[in-house]
Amino acid sequence: MAGFVGASLGGTLSWEYLAETCELWPGPVVVKGILHPDDAERCIETGADAIVVSNHGGRQFDAAPAAIAALGPIVERIGGRVPVLFDGGVRSGLDIARALALGADFAFTGRSFMYGLCALGTGGAEFVASMFEQQLVSVMHQLGCERLAELRDRDPRFAPP
Repeated sequence: MAGFVGASLGGTLSWEYLAETCELWPGPVVVKGILHPDDAERCIETGADAIVVSNHGGRQFDAAPAAIAALGPIVERIGGRVPVLFDGGVRSGLDIARALALGADFAFTGRSFMYGLCALGTGGAEFVASMFEQQLVSVMHQLGCERLAELRDRDPRFAPP
């Protein structure tokens, strides 16, 4: 896949390519790898329907900032105009709660499911999902939240409200 993308795109992406994709693709366009509010803004201006705050697990560029550090400022800049998804370093229900508290609409955690799958087979992914749910519910109870939306009213560092 990396070879195909490199050969097809010359190893680079551009705002012009995003605009062309938005114009030609009939479905929603989601841009992954956003780490700066200016880039998030430009994605929306160019036609993206959603963004994913992600540093690709640090695999693309070792010196990329942590996605969680970039999330709050991006959410603030976007102001609810498009969904903001989060992908980066989610290893527990607490990490999901933090991402939601910072304003993410959804959190991805692919690596954890892959570890569960590798360790326990098909049941491993289900185990990870159940574990994350239990952890998230526990965090919410400790913060006095009954609904996920209430996490947005909490300090993402989980200081007392």
